[in-house]
Amino acid sequence: MEITDHRPDPKVGDPNLDLAGVQGAVWELIVAPEGVAKALEEGPGRREALAALLAGDERATAEERLDVYANMYFFRIKAALEEDFPRTAAVLGEARWHNLVTDYLLAHPSTHWSLRWVGRRLPAFVRARSGREGFPPWLGDLSELEWARGAAFQAEDAPAATRADLAAVAPERWGELRFAAVPGAQLLVLGWDVPAAWDALEEQRGSGGPVPDVPVGPRTVLVYREAGDDAHEALEGGEAHATRMLFEGRDFAEVCETFLPAVEDAAEGTAEISPEAAEAAGARAVALLVSLVDRGVLRLARPAGEAG
Repeated sequence: MEITDHRPDPKVGDPNLDLAGVQGAVWELIVAPEGVAKALEEGPGRREALAALLAGDERATAEERLDVYANMYFFRIKAALEEDFPRTAAVLGEARWHNLVTDYLLAHPSTHWSLRWVGRRLPAFVRARSGREGFPPWLGDLSELEWARGAAFQAEDAPAATRADLAAVAPERWGELRFAAVPGAQLLVLGWDVPAAWDALEEQRGSGGPVPDVPVGPRTVLVYREAGDDAHEALEGGEAHATRMLFEGRDFAEVCETFLPAVEDAAEGTAEISPEAAEAAGARAVALLVSLVDRGVLRLARPAGEAG
């Protein structure tokens, strides 16, 4: 999805503002990344112009009144980010999380009408700080997994392949099948085994206790939606590689080959695979395929026998 910039252009102090222009100018002050006061200093007469637009009294000036809305705007975004990254926020604690959000919005102010997308750059922003400034080295991986799970939860619905679809294919045509990931399903390659500590991080978030240890990775993680909720599962080497091939639309015959044992001939470099080994490889590939179909993460990209 393309994220476009919807921030208005009008500035307080422009003498030719109509109603829409006034609204845009006030909005520009509310969302100013460094606050209303700083924004008013960016042009001569802007503070006086604001006073002409908004009434002040002995309790609060126009600037102070607008600051109320500006603060509400910031804290609403901060709360939205905390909903998307609850474990990241808990690991950092309130003070560091507040400072992170402030720095993040200075670098990446919200430019879309939906708060859904405001955190799309936060995992990379956290990763750049991981391992320093009190940020655990695995925190970037944690925030990436949290964002991916949120994306899976909010992804559009799409028909997924079913066991009935597989049963309708003649066994000799299975090698021609191609699949693709349903919206929201994806594979993450993480440097730390965040899934192993996921439940402990949830308990830490609720208790405020010490941050648990996170084992070093690497780890390939399947992120998907199951029964209306977001989920993830760590995959082992062979299954991870084969799942990636399925997501990429490779022929199922190629996927089966990934489970064949590595057999080398001293002279030619390769040797024939025994029928038993080929059968075992096919069985592993079918078991993986069925498990992914049961999770609802695959759609048929090319049924057997279809050209292309």
